[in-house]
Amino acid sequence: MSNKNLIFSLTYNLRKRLLEFCFSDHLNPLVITEDLYDKINDIPWEIVEPPTIILDKNFISKKIQVFNSRHASYVLSDSGSIHKLRTLFDNLKSTTTWSVESYFFIVDAKNFCENAHEVLKLLWKMDLLSSFYLCRKSDSGDLIIYNYNPFTNYTLYPWRNAETTSQEIAEKGTLFYQHFDNDRKVCHNIIFDKTKTLGDHKVKTTTMF
Repeated sequence: MSNKNLIFSLTYNLRKRLLEFCFSDHLNPLVITEDLYDKINDIPWEIVEPPTIILDKNFISKKIQVFNSRHASYVLSDSGSIHKLRTLFDNLKSTTTWSVESYFFIVDAKNFCENAHEVLKLLWKMDLLSSFYLCRKSDSGDLIIYNYNPFTNYTLYPWRNAETTSQEIAEKGTLFYQHFDNDRKVCHNIIFDKTKTLGDHKVKTTTMF
């Protein structure tokens, strides 16, 4: 195996371990795009092997309507095109498994995390607060987890504020990241209540008559 292929293998192994360590109770079913299935499925599940639904090019929403008991979790590839990703989400919204309470993991294998902010902001606009962007920062095998707080810069350790452009700084949302070192400790604060501190964000309310 070449050094490059070894790095890819190690990175996908870390992604799978992250799902197992922190989200094993939320993988029923696991919905995954076709291009990621073989890469992840080649690595044995150590804790639980979840029922898996593969999204291929001929994806039809009816195919995943058999699972209604729990919210699905999604592992979706970032092809570098926000338009394609938005189209995929538009299709997923028509399924019975769709829920804003689901976990979404967007996997970037090519662009070294460059699209993290743009993609997570897109998911926030669809009210998907439980979303993570998984990527490699360089040719190392290190896995970086990105998260986005659309309200303020509130987060918990070990999340750290990511470097952003001047345009992104002017926005209210904050991009965070942390490294995953194949350690279960990452699970302690990987999920936190982003609505705990809203700053001056206005919350929509509905009046009942």
